[in-house]
Amino acid sequence: MRITILGTRGEIEESAPDPRHHFGILIDDTTLSNVGEREFLESEPDRIFLTRLHPNHAFFVNNEAELKIPVYGPEEYNDMVSVIDSPLSFGQYSVTPVPTHHSAKVASAAYLVKKGAELMLYMGDIVWINKEYPHIFDPVVLVITDTSFIRREGGHIRKHKDSGTLFGHNGIPDLVRLVAPYTKKIILVHFGSWFFRDIRTAERMIEDLGKDHGITAIPA
Repeated sequence: MRITILGTRGEIEESAPDPRHHFGILIDDTTLSNVGEREFLESEPDRIFLTRLHPNHAFFVNNEAELKIPVYGPEEYNDMVSVIDSPLSFGQYSVTPVPTHHSAKVASAAYLVKKGAELMLYMGDIVWINKEYPHIFDPVVLVITDTSFIRREGGHIRKHKDSGTLFGHNGIPDLVRLVAPYTKKIILVHFGSWFFRDIRTAERMIEDLGKDHGITAIPA
């Protein structure tokens, strides 16, 4: 698989000349995972998979658009997004959705993408993944994951006052620890403002975390 990363900025103000876009990745010039910017459609993908219906992952939530290709996600949206809750095959590929916990308001999912013998996992921001799912990740050539916070031990996780449901963002150290048993390479995207305040220092911190767990950690 050839992966093109179209943007790495989380839901923050633009503060660096590059990258300036919200998140999206293009797989083999045909499949788009998340469409944080309208201009990503200029790549003319055949289909789109959304990890969640937040505007920095699905620009059309705040900006009207008519998408004329199949769009899949963990929940429906205005007759535009179809729910994917089981593996989907097309051509050389299969995509398996993996439910994740992130937001108190919208559903979220990770996607295991298979092409031949290659497997790639893309995760959006998460608090956790249910224990029955991690075994399907092994072995994975590559993990790409959102990484809003560098904080250790819990990142930025809160509890909903009514339901008691946990929501928020796991920190990068916990994410690296989570995927290290299943892959040798992780690419981190969707950075918060902390990353852009001192990019080189942030890069070194991420690279060192990977070394601590015996994998290669790459800031996109």
